[in-house]
Amino acid sequence: MDCIHIETANNIIMIPTKNLNKMTAVEFLAKQALNYLNDEQENHFIKVIQQALELEKQQMLHFWQGGLLANESGGKNFETYYNEIYKPSA
Repeated sequence: MDCIHIETANNIIMIPTKNLNKMTAVEFLAKQALNYLNDEQENHFIKVIQQALELEKQQMLHFWQGGLLANESGGKNFETYYNEIYKPSA
């Protein structure tokens, strides 16, 4: 498995990716932000990134399932679906 290796003062983080063009937003953020954090911030950030990766995975699954439902129910455009699921109502 291909991985992005991010080395910091205290940790080596391996982010799996088959292709850098397929890097998720969370993976990209982690790679960029870790260069600017001190040790204490880094330890907390790693925990947050792990949670964010899991949340991102759940959202991807939700979108995928939503796409299946949209096809079955005659279709919904992405903007409508996204707003129904992720935008708070005013």
